[in-house]
Amino acid sequence: MKLPAPLRGVVTAMITPLLDRDTLDVIGLERLIANLMGGEVNGLLILGTTGEAPSLRYQTRREVIQYLSARRGANTRHGWD
Repeated sequence: MKLPAPLRGVVTAMITPLLDRDTLDVIGLERLIANLMGGEVNGLLILGTTGEAPSLRYQTRREVIQYLSARRGANTRHGWD
């Protein structure tokens, strides 16, 4: 896959906030995104820290991806508020 533009700036591997083993913490996720984007992060690597993705159920991984994909379309500054 070819990227539309080269990656530039800071791309951070983001943890996935959970309420328990398989329940996404949406409020925590919103706070984390606000904190990262407020710090001038240019991109987020989701489900990418310390083997996190394989330890989550498929349904939880899908929820994270769908939530962040929908959230990204809400604004133009790097896709975030």
